[in-house]
Amino acid sequence: DAVDPAVEAAENDEQLNLGPVEFAITDFYPNPFEDLVTLNFSTPQEENMVVRVLDIVGNEVYNGVFCINEEKSEVSFLIGDKDRLNSGVYLLRVELEDKVETLRLFKD
Repeated sequence: DAVDPAVEAAENDEQLNLGPVEFAITDFYPNPFEDLVTLNFSTPQEENMVVRVLDIVGNEVYNGVFCINEEKSEVSFLIGDKDRLNSGVYLLRVELEDKVETLRLFKD
């Protein structure tokens, strides 16, 4: 029987454990937050990650750019003075060149 080259390549990659094949957020905390948020992720390459935090009506309350790679798999950022933001729901928007993820954050 002939072996499909794509299947054989995938099996070889799996055996070599080449790391993540695409960007993925693995955790973010604390949630609910006061002012500091930590974002954990995996990525196969170096790229710029834009992080935005929006209030529920779409006003931007935080904007930061981080250079990430396989070795840098965590960033922490101060959204603002904990007394400046009202309690409620915020959107954490993570933007890469070819991917956007939006998560919900809750402010105490």
